[in-house]
Amino acid sequence: AEGEYLRFVDSDDKIPFDSTEKLYNIAKQYKAEIIQFEAGSFDKGIIDKTPLIKENCFFCIDSIAERKLLLMHPFLSNTHHLRFYDMEFVRKTNTRFAENRIFEEPLFVYPMYFYIKRVMFLSEPYYQFREHSESTMAKDSKSRLEDLPAVIWAVFGELKKRNFWETYHDEIEEFVLRNYYLLTFYNLSDANMLSIKVFKEIQKNCIENFTDWRINPYIKGNNEKFYDGIEMDFSSMDEVVAYRNTLEWGHK
Repeated sequence: AEGEYLRFVDSDDKIPFDSTEKLYNIAKQYKAEIIQFEAGSFDKGIIDKTPLIKENCFFCIDSIAERKLLLMHPFLSNTHHLRFYDMEFVRKTNTRFAENRIFEEPLFVYPMYFYIKRVMFLSEPYYQFREHSESTMAKDSKSRLEDLPAVIWAVFGELKKRNFWETYHDEIEEFVLRNYYLLTFYNLSDANMLSIKVFKEIQKNCIENFTDWRINPYIKGNNEKFYDGIEMDFSSMDEVVAYRNTLEWGHK
């Protein structure tokens, strides 16, 4: 990329006609390093969805405490093409996509949050997803389930290498456990979607690296029961899925 700003568009999606110009002007006005925005979807027509971002907001990050608030902000996501990036900032952070993975985005996006100082959230849909049953994400759920934990574990390694682990221990721990263990566990719909070997490796890594997760302030007294499976001794994926189905996920 040689331009002043960067955005991504998947080959089967659309962007509104004047969206890039609008994003450029906003980025210039606020000197934003990243702008995160909403998306619509379409098949035969535009499908309205409940937006994650309810109203426009702008943040200046000048302290560790403010960065911790950003890291735990409900607006934050790792979807790379719902952002408008300052290219100088991208070069400075020097992050990369995970290669040969379906779920490649977090390794590129999440480490940026530990560098960013000026970020804008917009409620307008500046992107349009094409919804169809033949998409990679819809068809290859088994590969996605295997790739998801692999990429998140790579993110954890990258953050430790960049010396963020000690300062942002609780925030990183919550992010990794939620995406590495919990999201994988939640997405299991049958025993053939993941091998017991992979699941036990996830458990082992969590137990060895997150010894005090039960006192994490973002987990304790909130979602603890959904993480109990980390320490359970399952003998098969049938047992894992059976236990997963006993939990009332709608109340999480």
